[in-house]
Amino acid sequence: MATSRRLARWLPALAAPAAYALHQSYLPASQSSSTCQHSQLDKLITREHVQELESQGFVVIPAAVQQVLGHAALERARRDASSCHFGKSSNRGQTVRDDVVCWISASDDSPGEGLVSCGALLRGAAAALERHGYRGSRHHRVPLLLQLSRFEPGGRGYGRHLDCNFQSAFELGISSWLRAAGSRARVLTAMVYLNDPDWAGRDGGQLRIFHGPQWDGSRWRDHTDVFPAGGTLVIFKSPQVPHQVLPPRKVDRSVDGWISHQPDGA
Repeated sequence: MATSRRLARWLPALAAPAAYALHQSYLPASQSSSTCQHSQLDKLITREHVQELESQGFVVIPAAVQQVLGHAALERARRDASSCHFGKSSNRGQTVRDDVVCWISASDDSPGEGLVSCGALLRGAAAALERHGYRGSRHHRVPLLLQLSRFEPGGRGYGRHLDCNFQSAFELGISSWLRAAGSRARVLTAMVYLNDPDWAGRDGGQLRIFHGPQWDGSRWRDHTDVFPAGGTLVIFKSPQVPHQVLPPRKVDRSVDGWISHQPDGA
C-alpha cells in the first residue's frame, strides 16, 4: 500500500517530462531566428514597420522583394514557382480553402535560385523585426520548411480563419491535438507574393485582414484588403488576426512561413 501511494505521488512528476517531450516532437523543424539574419532585409524593415505591426497586428511592405533582391529576382522566383509540383492542401475540398501547396526546404536548392532567394528573405523577417525592437513575442523560431501556395482562378479562395488552432484535446482528440502543436506555437505569419507586380483590383485574390472598426477617411471599415502584387511582404500576428483570401481571377501564388515561439528560447 505504501509503495502504491509513493507511485501515485511520483507518477505525475515522471509523466510531465515525457508528455512535454512527446508534444515537442510534433513541432515542425525550426531554428533560432538569430541564425536566419538577412542583412538587406534588416535595412528595409524599419522601427515604423515594427510599431505598425505591434499596434494594429499587421504590416504590409509593397515591393519588398524588388527593393531587397531586385526585379529580376522576383521574375526568377515566379518562373521557379510555375515549375513546382503542387499537391492538395490538408483540407482542400472543404469550404475553408481551395489551394494547392508545395513545400520548400531551407536546405534544398532544387526549387531554383529565385525561390531560394525569396525563401531566405522571408526566413530573415523575424531577425529583422527583433533588430528594430519588436516586443510582441520573444524567442522566435524560424521554420525549415516554407509553403508555396497556389490559388487557381475560379476557385473559392480561403475562408476566414486564424493561423492558430486553439481547439482542445477534448475537441480534436489526442492524436489530432498533438499534430496541431505547430499551429498553436505560431506567433507571426510572414508571406511574400509571387504574382504580377501590376496586379489589379479586378484580378481578385486580395488578402482580407479583419480588425476592429477603423476610419479610412470616408467611412468606418472592419477590414483591410491587401492586393497580392508581386513582391509584397505581409507580416501579421498569427493568433490574433483573422483573415481570408478572396477568390482570384488569375493564378495567385505566395511563399508563406510561420514563425513560432518557444518559452524556453531553445
